[in-house]
Amino acid sequence: MTVNSAQQDKKHKPTSWLAIFFHITTTVIGGYYLTALVVQFLALGLAKLGMLRSEAVVASALLAFLIYLVILLWAFAERRLLRIFMMLCLFPCLLYLLADQFSR
Repeated sequence: MTVNSAQQDKKHKPTSWLAIFFHITTTVIGGYYLTALVVQFLALGLAKLGMLRSEAVVASALLAFLIYLVILLWAFAERRLLRIFMMLCLFPCLLYLLADQFSR
């Protein structure tokens, strides 16, 4: 075993099953919640721009599949669980506050 391969072994520690479980759970549930709020905000914005409410809801619901896919791909590509948790918890709170102010 060379020194270089020994250094690579130290960098790539195996992840625990609990960390993988939290990663998947946070990504799926947080991504779904974030997607729901983005769709709500998008439908509200499209309705405010003059589109019929029913068409705005359908258009934003169709975009929900793409939004959820992008969120899942980003979250599974990200290695740090703390960053995923912060983005999927803080960004929905910000969107919720914006949608609440925007709907008035």
